[in-house]
Amino acid sequence: MKNILNKIRIAFLITLISVTTAFADDDPGFGYEGDPGAAPISDYVPLLFIAAVGLGYFLLRKKQTKQV
Repeated sequence: MKNILNKIRIAFLITLISVTTAFADDDPGFGYEGDPGAAPISDYVPLLFIAAVGLGYFLLRKKQTKQV
């Protein structure tokens, strides 16, 4: 049961990150440019990608060590 819940949590997080980056827009759409309070999501895409690869690698290594 715990394994299924972990898979559901991971799937939810991956879906949330994917939807956030897929529908992100560089233009905040406030009608004027240069708003310092609106940060474009494209600045965070490399960081999110590195975090996702690192998390995937960590979980894969953890799964492989449990099987041995």
